[in-house]
Amino acid sequence: MKKIMHRIASLLLVLAMILALAPAVMAADEVTVYLKPSSNWLEGNARFAVYYFNAGDGWVSMTDAGGGFYSANVPAGATVIFCRMNPGNTTNSWDNKWNQTGDLPLPTDGKNCFYAPEGTWDGAGSANWGTKETAPDVDEPVFTGYTVAGEAGLCGAGWDPAQNAMTETSEGIWEITFTNIPADTYEFKVTDGTWSNSWGEGSGNASVELTAVGDVTITFNADTKEITATVTYTGAEVPEPTDAQYTVAGEAGLCGVEWAPAENLMTETSEGIWEITFTDVAAGTYKFKVTDGSWDNSWGEGSGDAAVTLTGAGDVTITFNANTKEITTSVAYAPAEYTVTFHFLPDESWGDTINAWLWKNDSDSIPGYEDYHISWPGKAITPNADHEGWYDLTVVTDDANGFKYIFNDGSNQTADLVTGPLSGDQEIWLVGQTRHDTAPEEWTGVPTYNYTVYYHNTNNWPKVYAYTWGDHGELLGPWAGTQASAVEGNDGWYFITLTVPADEVNLIFNSGDGSQTPDLQVASQQDARRVEAWIDGSDTSYTAPDGWNEVQLGNTVKIHFMAPYTSWGDTIYAWLWNGGSDVPGYEEYHKTWPGKKVEVDHSNPGWYYLEVTTELSGFNFIFSGKRQTADLHTGLIEGDMEIWVYGNDIYTRKPDVLPATGDTANIALLGGLVMLSALAMCAMVIGKKKLI
Repeated sequence: MKKIMHRIASLLLVLAMILALAPAVMAADEVTVYLKPSSNWLEGNARFAVYYFNAGDGWVSMTDAGGGFYSANVPAGATVIFCRMNPGNTTNSWDNKWNQTGDLPLPTDGKNCFYAPEGTWDGAGSANWGTKETAPDVDEPVFTGYTVAGEAGLCGAGWDPAQNAMTETSEGIWEITFTNIPADTYEFKVTDGTWSNSWGEGSGNASVELTAVGDVTITFNADTKEITATVTYTGAEVPEPTDAQYTVAGEAGLCGVEWAPAENLMTETSEGIWEITFTDVAAGTYKFKVTDGSWDNSWGEGSGDAAVTLTGAGDVTITFNANTKEITTSVAYAPAEYTVTFHFLPDESWGDTINAWLWKNDSDSIPGYEDYHISWPGKAITPNADHEGWYDLTVVTDDANGFKYIFNDGSNQTADLVTGPLSGDQEIWLVGQTRHDTAPEEWTGVPTYNYTVYYHNTNNWPKVYAYTWGDHGELLGPWAGTQASAVEGNDGWYFITLTVPADEVNLIFNSGDGSQTPDLQVASQQDARRVEAWIDGSDTSYTAPDGWNEVQLGNTVKIHFMAPYTSWGDTIYAWLWNGGSDVPGYEEYHKTWPGKKVEVDHSNPGWYYLEVTTELSGFNFIFSGKRQTADLHTGLIEGDMEIWVYGNDIYTRKPDVLPATGDTANIALLGGLVMLSALAMCAMVIGKKKLI
C-alpha cells in the first residue's frame, strides 16, 4: 500500500511540474512592443511598464529605445496595458501606476508600435490610443551635451531642447549665461538635447526671478542633477520705442488710471497692428481712446470715445490698426468658479484622522488640489469645531463637470462618490455615504419628518395645490402653494411631499381659484419619521384605502449599458446600492452577488436596459457578466434622467461613436490552465483588479 501511495505521489508531482511549466511554454515566443509617449505622459520623469495577460500574466519594465520610443518584450498573443509609472518606486504594480491605456490586443501584422495621443492621460480601447505602426528603426541617442529649454523671454526660443547648449566648465559642471533679461519670473529645464531626459525642480520646472534687467547664469551638476540660477543685475534699462508708439487712455475701471495718455503702452504684434490686454476687469461699460502718447492725436469711434462692455469679470484685449485707425475689442471671461463645501460624518468605528482623495471625472488631479491625488490615502481634512464628529473640506473649481471623491481613514473608506455637474455653489452633508443637500438631523440636532400626503380630488378640480402654514412658515410657498402631482394607478388621487423639522404639519388643499378644504393637520404616528397620510373629504387616515395601488414615487433614472468586450458574455447583471444600504424598492439588486439580471434593450441593439424610480439624490451601481465595471455612480439626481454606460464611461446621451475594443474570449482557457497548475502545486493565485 505504501508503495502504491508513493507511486501516486510521484505521478502527481510530475503532473504538477508539467502543468506548472505550461505558462512558460506558452510564453516562449516573444514579440517586441514599442510605445511613443505623448509629452504629458513624459511629465514628472515618469517611467513606463507593460502589464500583459491572455498569454501568461505579468509585468515588464520598458527601456529607452531612442528616438522617443520605449520597448519591452512580451509573450506573443498577449493583451497588453501600457502604464505610466511612479518613478519613485521601481516595483511594477497597480498601486504604483499613474496612468494606463485600455486593454490592447497585440496585432498579428507586425505593427507593434503604439502612439499615445497628445493631451490624453488614460485610454479605454486600442482605437482611442493612437495608431499602430510597424516597429521603428531606432538608434540609441548620441549624447552631445546639455541644453536649457524654457520660456522665450529667458531662452530666446520657447521650450526648444535643441537650442541653448551649455558649456562644461569643469568635470561634470555645465553652465550657460543669458544676458539682458527683462525683469520677470521665468521657468526652464535642463535637457540632454531632447525631451527624453530633462531636469527641473522635483518633478516640475526650475525657475528664476529677476526684479530688474540682468544676466542669468544657470549651472547644472551632471552627477547630482542639481540646478542653480544666479542673477547679475546690470543696471540696463529697457529701451523705449524709437518709432511710433500708441497707448490706451480711458476710465480707471478699465485702464487703472483715469484718462492718462502717457500710460498703458501698446505692443506692436505685427506690422502696423498694436495690442494691449487689461486683466481682471470688472463687469461694466468702459469708455477709452487710443492715443499717440499724448492728446495731440487720439482715436475712438467716429469723433467720440470707443467703448467696451463686460457682462462679467474678464480680460479685455484692445487691438489698433495704425494704418486704418480701426479699433477692435475682445473679452475673455474668467471661468466661473464653483465652491463645493463638504461636511462628513464618519461611522463611529473609523479612526480620528479622516482623509480625502479627489480627482476629476477624467482621472486627472483637480488644479490646486493635487495633494489630494498624489498618493493614497490623499490628504487629511479638518475637524469641524462646532459639530463634534464632523469633518470639513472646501473645494473651489472652474470645472462645471464636477469631480469624484472618496473619504477614508486609511483603512475604511466610502465608495467612489461624485458631485455631479455644477451649476453653482454646493454644500453637501455626508452621513457615512448617505448624501444630504440640506443639513440633516445629525448636523442640526433637530429631528426631521418626511411627509407624503395623498388627497382624493372628489371635486374634480382641474388642478390641485397644497399650502402649509405655522411655526415653520409657508414650506410650499405663498398661497396657493405648490401644485400636487397625480398618483399613477390611483385615479383622482394627488400627492405632495415635504420635509419638516416638526412632528405635525398644517395643510390646506385647494384648486388655485377659490375652492379649498378646511384646515387640515397631519401628524407623525408613534414617533415615525416617515409619514404617509390619505385625506378623503374631511377624513385623514394613516393607512392606504382599500384597492390602493402601491406606486413608487421619485425620479426615474433610465440606464442603458453596453459591454466593451464580447468576453463579457450575453447575460448582464446589475448590482445597486446606496452607501451601505439598499436602493428602496430594488433590494433584489443588492441581496446576493451579482445582483439581478437586466433586460436586453430591443430599441438599441447591443445595449441592455434598466429603469430605477427613486427618491434618492443618487446611487451606486455595477454591471457585470463574466467581467464587471468599476463602482459607478449616477451623479446628482434632480429629476428624471437618462444615461448611457459603455464599460466604465458614462454619457448623458447615446454616444454616436464608441471606442473600438479587443476580444479577450480566451481568458477562460488561460484561467483553466492557471487553476490546474495552482491546484497541482497547492498554491493560491490572487488576481489584481484592473480598469476595463
